[in-house]
Amino acid sequence: MKLPRLGLLAALVLSAGAISSPANIIINLTGRVTSVGADLGTTVAVGDSVAVHFAYDASQSDTNPSPDYGNYSASSFDLSIASVLTLSTANAVLVLQNDQLNGAATNPADGLTVAGYSPTITGDTLNGYSATAFQTGLRRENSLGQIWSNDGLPTFAHWANITLADLNGADWHWIDFSTHGATIFDGQIRYEITGYEAHDTSTVPDASTTWASLLIGLGGVALVRRHCTR
Repeated sequence: MKLPRLGLLAALVLSAGAISSPANIIINLTGRVTSVGADLGTTVAVGDSVAVHFAYDASQSDTNPSPDYGNYSASSFDLSIASVLTLSTANAVLVLQNDQLNGAATNPADGLTVAGYSPTITGDTLNGYSATAFQTGLRRENSLGQIWSNDGLPTFAHWANITLADLNGADWHWIDFSTHGATIFDGQIRYEITGYEAHDTSTVPDASTTWASLLIGLGGVALVRRHCTR
């Protein structure tokens, strides 16, 4: 009888440790500045490094009933340029595009855009101008137009199929400032993506699960020890 009881206790410990936190996809991008608006001075320069981070719950529901576009939210969206500018928002919008023509596209395209808009942005100003919006995204245009097959949020597996070319559609990455020059570009910083990482934290136990596993394990050890000493 000792071995079955020990096996049951071990199973309880293992099953408790396998409980996971809510699905969460984390995307980290690196890049470089490609253009700086004429109104923004020389504080930020072409070639400066760019770091982008956003995260989202992959299990959330689409708030847009359209079959072509999906609307979701990002739990965080942060962007920094060297040590000069840092922007952050906890209220970013995620928009998924599925097999739709967009702009100069000649074939159906799939895409994802994550964007933060004032007044939800907290961060910095540049040469007296405050940031009003910032955006990054991806887009694939080809004969099939496929990154994914619907407007649902991409999973970790979907990100494995995304290339740097997909992340660098024209004019998809920019920061807009509260300035109005001769052109829209006079108040914008634009950048390109040179690398990215995707992480899936859905199988990482949270703190409460870790403590529960530890307590169950200690209790199991105590029961086994007590049983074996009888």
